[in-house]
Amino acid sequence: MVASLGLVGLAATAHATPITYSFVSGSAQVTATFAGNTIANGTITLTGSQVTFDTSPKQLTSFVFTAGPTASIPLTGILTGASVVLNSLNIGPGGGYTNFSVTGPASPPGTYNYTVGPVGVSGSATFSGTVSGGPFAFSFPNPTLSGQVQIGASNTLSLNGITLGSVTLPAHGAFPGGVVTFKADLLFTGTPEPGTALLVGAGLVGMVAAARRRSGA
Repeated sequence: MVASLGLVGLAATAHATPITYSFVSGSAQVTATFAGNTIANGTITLTGSQVTFDTSPKQLTSFVFTAGPTASIPLTGILTGASVVLNSLNIGPGGGYTNFSVTGPASPPGTYNYTVGPVGVSGSATFSGTVSGGPFAFSFPNPTLSGQVQIGASNTLSLNGITLGSVTLPAHGAFPGGVVTFKADLLFTGTPEPGTALLVGAGLVGMVAAARRRSGA
């Protein structure tokens, strides 16, 4: 994890300019539980995402994460012998997204803790094996996204977060029906988009010029 605020944080703070970070890499560790037992646990690769973050005022202005299609995730417990394939996953601000809370910087420097919501989570999945069918659409009603944002010295932004949601599934094959709770541990790394990268550079030049004027250079 990066331990320095870096030039991007300084420039953004000086000009209060939201910086949009485009997707470089990312993944989500997905788990599902039913009746207190884990019935799915696997890693999916994010296929695209972006995050807009402003350090002054500290705001997670917007975010978009997408994934799928991905390799199948084997199911366990009462669903042993079945697997699920994530056809699509979309995570972004939910309707009326205004509830954000960002604190920091914390330790290490450049680290901000956040909780935002409501978050919109939707997608589709296909089941195969002892339980088969689909694709089935899914969505979670207004969960929250929380975790940490880190701004690195190389102008990168790293984000981790947890999205929780529960869906009630009907009985199907070996599955008796009931509430299944999902958890996705997100990891995201991005770099500033070209337009905002120029703003970062301009902000840095302005800061240097101002410092020279103050010193009489």
